[in-house]
Amino acid sequence: MTNLKTIIFALSLIFLLNPFSLVFAYGLGDTVGNMDDTAGWAGYDITVEDPEPIIGQVIKTIISFLGVIFFILIVYGGFMWMTARGNADQIDKAKKIIMNSIVGLVLVLFAYAITWYIIFQLTDATSYDAG
Repeated sequence: MTNLKTIIFALSLIFLLNPFSLVFAYGLGDTVGNMDDTAGWAGYDITVEDPEPIIGQVIKTIISFLGVIFFILIVYGGFMWMTARGNADQIDKAKKIIMNSIVGLVLVLFAYAITWYIIFQLTDATSYDAG
């Protein structure tokens, strides 16, 4: 009887510790295509894109462009300051360019942060949480 218990225990251990008998969830990325197929079969139009990603990409592009303009203005102001050769008027002009570009960048960043916060709060308040 102990031999039978030992054999059953050993077979159970082999079955339970066999890596091929376990269910792995690492293949869930393949189900996205199946979900699109199922949505298509259910009658949903899966080709329509939402405008949010497009608007987000436009905003990112504009902010990147403003960052490039800021960089160019800082380099230009620094170049003017370095080539002023003690000319007080040119140094003041260079300082104004650098300060105005920094103020402009700070305003753009604050506007972006405030907009992001408001949109985040609105989507959080209007989204449905099933949990």
